[in-house]
Amino acid sequence: MTADDPTLSDGWLSSMYADLVGAISLFCGDQRTAEDVAQETLIDLWQRRAELADPRAWAYRYAFNTVKSAFRRRAAERRALARMSRERPAIVDQLGAVEQDLDLRRGLAALPNRQREAVLLYYLADFDTTQTARTMGCSQGAVKAHLSRGLAALRRSGLADQLTLDESENVK
Repeated sequence: MTADDPTLSDGWLSSMYADLVGAISLFCGDQRTAEDVAQETLIDLWQRRAELADPRAWAYRYAFNTVKSAFRRRAAERRALARMSRERPAIVDQLGAVEQDLDLRRGLAALPNRQREAVLLYYLADFDTTQTARTMGCSQGAVKAHLSRGLAALRRSGLADQLTLDESENVK
């Protein structure tokens, strides 16, 4: 990136922040965490801007990885506390305080992480399969499989319509 690059503009950063907060809040189920992770992501993006070929894809990957790391850290903390107190860990919703009345949020939360990540990148971030694969660090075929399985699960629960899917829509 150069100083003339449009991705360095305030408008692009503001738009990227809003997009990240939306995707991350659906991924982790917590608005405040999403806002914190989006801010951290954009700070790191700014610091690494000279070395990034695709800042948008890098930002999504960084944000999702940050949230997944937090999930693992919380799980390890719960296990350690349980060992210390010699009690079994309480069953805690890994996604945090998910609003019970939002069916789509619950449907997305029920998907495995990779399927949820693929669905959010493809439909919310409007990435094509190439960008989604690059962001997730996998092949396009794997992305298509994650999308197919994730959408099938959402269709079974009657939630796919909320992603504004057309039955005839093909994965790009």
